Amino acid sequence: MIAEYQNYTPENPAFIPSSHAEAQTRLGRLLEIADPSTASDEPFLEGWWALFWLHPGLHPDDFEVWPDEFSPCAPWAEEAFRRYSAGRITDSQCYPSDAAHRRIWLERRLSA
Repeated sequence: MIAEYQNYTPENPAFIPSSHAEAQTRLGRLLEIADPSTASDEPFLEGWWALFWLHPGLHPDDFEVWPDEFSPCAPWAEEAFRRYSAGRITDSQCYPSDAAHRRIWLERRLSA
């Protein structure tokens, strides 16, 4: 195990999917909602974090230039930044790096 992660505790562990299947389910539920602004914060963040667990190479700041396959997720990125600007979600919730890091960490651990 990488030493820097031995004692690391994520700030928002409830939003980190535990598996690929769970991440797909969470993201699917989110994308079924037609208007991103109508989703309550918890399901929104579960789906938002699932996107970055499934695709750890994405970055929220770059959503306007994400590959075409992610264009259905662009409204959700806009909504994340709107909620962040309004103070509804925190910086660490808007930027779900813990989800991406966890996915990479799990893959490295499984391949070792």
